[in-house]
Amino acid sequence: MTGVPSAERLARDLDWNLLRTFLVLAQSRSVTDAANRLGLKQPSVSSALKRLEDRLGKKLFDRGPGRFELTAAGRL
Repeated sequence: MTGVPSAERLARDLDWNLLRTFLVLAQSRSVTDAANRLGLKQPSVSSALKRLEDRLGKKLFDRGPGRFELTAAGRL
């Protein structure tokens, strides 16, 4: 096992709320902006993003002061 889940297992086990959060994040300017759109607190959205990235084994966003953009894996 490589540590990265197979596509079939991923589809079966993935929390679809994480995908919804990802979609809103991808359309937002920041985690805070996404949290406001989702009606959640920023730490909840950050935690959801971390769970999704851990689950996929890929970093989905480059984030830092003044920077919030999809990585190549996030765009894919």
